[in-house]
This record gives sequence, C-alpha cells and structure tokens, in this order.
Amino acid sequence: PGNSGRTKAVVSTQSTGVVVLTSAAILWLLSSMIFLFTRSIDTSVSPAESRALNRECLLGPIDSHDMWHCLSALSMFLTEILLLNLDDDQMEVKTVEIYF
Repeated sequence: PGNSGRTKAVVSTQSTGVVVLTSAAILWLLSSMIFLFTRSIDTSVSPAESRALNRECLLGPIDSHDMWHCLSALSMFLTEILLLNLDDDQMEVKTVEIYF
C-alpha cells in the first residue's frame, strides 16, 4: 500500500519524459530541416543578389528564419524540461542513498 503511490508517480514521470523527449526530438528535427534546407540569405554575394533569395512569409509576417528561431527555442525549452524531469523518480530517496 505504501509503494503504490510511488509506483504511480514513477510511471507518470516516465511517460511524461517519453512525451517530452519525443516532442523535443521532433522539434529539433523540424528546426534543423528549416535551417538546413531553406536558404534565404547568402553573405558571399552582394546585398541585391542576396535579396533575390528572399522567400514569401509562411504565417503572416513570420518567415522561415523566424520559424526556425521559434521552433529551436521551443525544442531547447523541452530539452530543459526533459533534463529537469530525469531525476523525478528520486524525489523520495535520501541523497546519501543515491548512487552514481
């Protein structure tokens, strides 16, 4: 009876970790794809030639570079949440009982 609440908490923590990890991985993949495959600038040419590479905005005033910033920021946030979530199953364990 005393461990059933702890078991539920561990299962909940593990499933949350899997969801966060999957979401972060998908967002990392999407943001890297946007960064790698959409070229909207070229610093090796003149500004006029680089301006010819500009593309239409995706969502109103948001272009692909802005979308890359948003997706990568969200994926970094989810990665941080994942790192904070890794040791949640150790919350009830005393520090001296945690082994590396």
